Formats: sequence, C-alpha cells, structure tokens
Amino acid sequence: MSEVDDIAFRESTEADDFEVGELLVRSFDYQNSRLMPDVVTTEERRMDLRNQAKKRSVATVIVGMIDNRIVGTVTVYPPAADGNEAWIPGAADIRYLAVEQNYLGRGFSARFLIEARRLAAANGASAICLHIRRGADGLARLYERNGYRREVRGDIDILPVIYLEGYIMDI
Repeated sequence: MSEVDDIAFRESTEADDFEVGELLVRSFDYQNSRLMPDVVTTEERRMDLRNQAKKRSVATVIVGMIDNRIVGTVTVYPPAADGNEAWIPGAADIRYLAVEQNYLGRGFSARFLIEARRLAAANGASAICLHIRRGADGLARLYERNGYRREVRGDIDILPVIYLEGYIMDI
C-alpha cells in the first residue's frame, strides 16, 4: 500500500485553525514563487488564508492526515453558502486546496479532489465549480485530469488585481 492510500480525511476543527492557516500560507507562497514568480501573496491574502474560523462558519474545511499530522486541506462551500463563488445554481465551490510541500507530486491533490466531490454530492450539489489564477497551467492540468472542464462563463475578471478562470465538474 502506498503512502497516498494511508491518508485519512476528517473535518477540520477550531484546534486545527492555526496549523491549516499556516499550511495554506506556506503552500501558496511556495507554489507562487516556484511557478508564478511575478505573483506576490499580499498580507491581506495571508490573512484570508489564515482565517479558518470564517471558512468553517459557512463551509467544510477538510484536512488529510498521515500519522496524526495534517498534510493537506481543501474547503468545500455547499450550494448557496456565503462565500460560494459557483456560477451554477445548486453547485458547490471548492477553494483553498493545499498539500504540504514534501507530499507534492504523489497523488495527494487528486485524493483531496475525490473527497471534496464526495462531500459536495452528500450536500446535494449538482456540480462543483472552482477558480484558478490565469496562468496556473499546472493547476489547470491537475483539475482537467480529475474531470473538471474549463468554463469561460465562470471567469472572474478583477484586473489589474487578478483574473480567475472558471472550471466545473458535473456530479
């Protein structure tokens, strides 16, 4: 059995907030510096990444555990929840996918997407929507390999700050 098979998922709790927030900041900083060096994580964005209590109040924050250690996270916003950026009525929205740096490239992101889909379906969602920063080509390929398709009508254009591309998967 591989290590990716050993991951156990559970809902995040208040006790996890600091660890999950710091994981998100580390992950976003690392991925941006490595893959999109022109992107800078602002202090406002870091505050948002760390604000787990707000996320947990309207969505489900999932953590993946190996040997009692959090190795990744994803947040699932149910249909019509505050903060859900889905453009399809009845769709869930996933955000804040992050995997610890030393677990990257080993299939963990796909496992988080499967768990997010399971939870979205359990919440009665008809689809899952998500957004990625334009130019994050590796991330786009990850989602496409896992059944998501590009949908332009879901794009969010708030340039010069950011352009987000929409992706969707029917459940």
